[in-house]
Amino acid sequence: WPHVQAEINGSLSPWMPGWNLEPLRGILAQAGGVSGMGTKMAFRHIFKAAGDTIFANLQGVTTDFKQQDYQELCNAFHSTDLKHIAFTFVRDPISRFISGYSEIEYRTRTGLDWPIFGSLAKLLREYPVGSAVRAAAFFEEFLRSGIDVNGHVRPQLEFLQPLSGCSLPMDFIGKTERAEGHWAKLFELQNETVPEFDSLLALHSHGRRDEQAMKTFLASSAKYMRALCWLYLGDFAVFEYELPNECRQEPMQSAVAMLRRVSLSGNPLA
Repeated sequence: WPHVQAEINGSLSPWMPGWNLEPLRGILAQAGGVSGMGTKMAFRHIFKAAGDTIFANLQGVTTDFKQQDYQELCNAFHSTDLKHIAFTFVRDPISRFISGYSEIEYRTRTGLDWPIFGSLAKLLREYPVGSAVRAAAFFEEFLRSGIDVNGHVRPQLEFLQPLSGCSLPMDFIGKTERAEGHWAKLFELQNETVPEFDSLLALHSHGRRDEQAMKTFLASSAKYMRALCWLYLGDFAVFEYELPNECRQEPMQSAVAMLRRVSLSGNPLA
């Protein structure tokens, strides 16, 4: 947080780490099924990392497929007599933030999750939809509150922590940017026939204009990108994503390198 404060020349009250349970309590947040070779597969969904597409592909290649909340998935995973594997997919942190902004913008305008985004909608309504100034207002609120610690813009690492006394360690972490290849690797690790991965299943994009607005805003000053990099430092390090050019400087590069060394032992990243 001191680094974020230094980038924006302001004082902020830290809201991270600080997990709200809403994303993991949702009935559609996780999914499980049994593969053709009898492996119990548990998918831990990270918001804005191709979750719906993974759901659809997993449903097509497993039996007893079920979307469920975290507690149900975790308990079933540990009580099964079947061979089992827990997996997830992650996404480049900056790309995910931009997509998360677009998703939240869509929800504020359509009333989805109302009144969760009610105060945000009031804040943004004075700015033109799809404008960089509107994206700037969102970014400022994100730094201030984390958008009520919303899962669409929270660090991905926070999705992998235990909840309510039940831990679900990951056996495999794929990347959305290489989804087809990593999907194949997931099944190869289980010595199973590799099913085709359809990257077009369940796609949803809520606003290319909103995404472009945020890209324009972030490009207006390197300090905004650096603030994001500090907030998502753990994601860059653990999931081995390259820092943007604006962030390839000290002490950030050394911090990422240190965290990456610590996380290498037993890291299930594909």
